[in-house]
Amino acid sequence: MVALNTNLVNFNHQQRGKVMGTLNVFFAGSPFVYSLIYYHVFNGDDPENFESFPQMMLLLAVSFAVVNVMCILFLRMLPEDTESVKNAVSYEDINGIIPNDLNIMVEKDEPMTLKRLAGNCNFQALLWVFILTSSVGVFVTNNLTEIATSVRLEKHNPTLVLLIPITIMLVSILIGVFSDRYIGTFPRSSVLLIGIGSFVISQMLFLLLVDVFSMLIIATILVGIGNAIMWSLGPALMTDILYIGNLGRNWGIVILVNALFCFALQETFGALYENAITAPKELFCYGVHCLRGAFGIGLTFTVLSVLPALVLVIRTNSSPKKTKPEINGTAAILE
Repeated sequence: MVALNTNLVNFNHQQRGKVMGTLNVFFAGSPFVYSLIYYHVFNGDDPENFESFPQMMLLLAVSFAVVNVMCILFLRMLPEDTESVKNAVSYEDINGIIPNDLNIMVEKDEPMTLKRLAGNCNFQALLWVFILTSSVGVFVTNNLTEIATSVRLEKHNPTLVLLIPITIMLVSILIGVFSDRYIGTFPRSSVLLIGIGSFVISQMLFLLLVDVFSMLIIATILVGIGNAIMWSLGPALMTDILYIGNLGRNWGIVILVNALFCFALQETFGALYENAITAPKELFCYGVHCLRGAFGIGLTFTVLSVLPALVLVIRTNSSPKKTKPEINGTAAILE
């Protein structure tokens, strides 16, 4: 959250897609690197070898400490260019009146109380789009090895766990560059529909053809595409539609609610999975029937996310194209 908030504040809205895409490359690259280390260094390429797990956890603990010290030493907000702020174009017309059709854009330059935020249509739309899709993405990522084991494809686990982070790394930077370049003609809210489509198709494949290895690969990659789009453009879009000075609070609320949905979905999957086990004292459930309940919920979530996404697209497309120039958002934080 600290890295995300500081970096988005340090760049203007026409660069935030690339910035967030780059950050997401590192967020996704971390599990990619640690997965390689775990599977090919610590456990000697033996999926059944768990003796080195404590050493892996020690490496993670040391890594956290190193990164936190680096953040303390190097993470800073850039100073605002006062000349650019002084020369910024005002929303007011020559009579000093703010036109009615600029209400949405004026809204993004005003701090909001929590009460006003809760009733804000843009915030609610983005909140529900994100949690209905990203909670499904987290659920699939966390349970990918369980899913493969249930359909007797566990020998491919070392490959499967790398697919999502690799896809996220590739798609994040591409989608960030694309959204910045075409932000005037193709709003970030419209790009979110591509991510939703990826999630919907992936859940359909998991639901119907999860036991076919090629389909499992495709479905996993589609989850990676959806995750990349949501996590790259979600925070950037938040700065486009709401006051950047409240970014940490606003996006923190989204992450909190998403975590609660992830928790609920994980518990639901666990309950459905255990109820599907027929053999006494068996720890694993084998067969497509073990997974269909959870993926049915996942498909429902992702389909439902289309409605708030369309609301967001309509509202952002109807907002004015003329926006106040900004060098970065530091002034908003310092006000």
